[in-house]
Amino acid sequence: MGKINRFLVEQYQSKRVEVGRKPGTVNRETALLSHIFTRVVEEGIVQNNPVRLVKPLKVNTVMNRFLSSEEIAQLLDASSEAFRPIVLTAVHTGMRVGEILGLKWANVDLAKGVIRVTETKSGKDRWIPINDRLKEVLVRLKDASSSEFVFASKRTGTRVKKIGSPWKRALRKSGITPCRFHDLRHAFASHLATSGVDLVTVKELLGHQDIRMTLIYAHSAPQYKREAVVRLNGLFEEKSRQNIDTQSAA
Repeated sequence: MGKINRFLVEQYQSKRVEVGRKPGTVNRETALLSHIFTRVVEEGIVQNNPVRLVKPLKVNTVMNRFLSSEEIAQLLDASSEAFRPIVLTAVHTGMRVGEILGLKWANVDLAKGVIRVTETKSGKDRWIPINDRLKEVLVRLKDASSSEFVFASKRTGTRVKKIGSPWKRALRKSGITPCRFHDLRHAFASHLATSGVDLVTVKELLGHQDIRMTLIYAHSAPQYKREAVVRLNGLFEEKSRQNIDTQSAA
């Protein structure tokens, strides 16, 4: 531990980001390392904590974007023939992009109508039902596939690794406000919630360990909030008039 210095910790931060770890995750790891050093300094094993001099990484605070059903339809229409099934899978399952691109036919049971997601963030498998619209797409892909992966490159037969370019083209062609592919997962949760699906079920479908995370994803869209408030129009006044009429009659 005496050989660890500020430079090595900053180098560690950079390498973690390079392999795909989010800044928030790296910051938590760095904070844990700093805590360990604090305890070791207290025990007199080392003289100082080099981690306290390391600045935390800037965390992206972009809020989840709510995509309306009309916007999703525009995205689907604007997507290429090869990319459209990936978008459809996202909005009908809520799967993360890594889970979608890593999906294998061995984990898709078309007969029982269920997908077994194995490459999850939590490390625990989860099962997602396949609705009729998605089944139609998957059956067509299965008939034309010779790869173990559901979404495979026509050129190499291996899994699709990146979707940045087709996603940007679809956004540009659709003309909708820019958003992230991850917002399709958010749309899946939001539309389920606003359709009356309970949050515990949404939580299980998304694979969240804590329902508080589900609450972030499944917030109501502005138009649904407005509709909810509109329902109060005249409600209290009507009750008040009924009470007055009752008292007058008495």
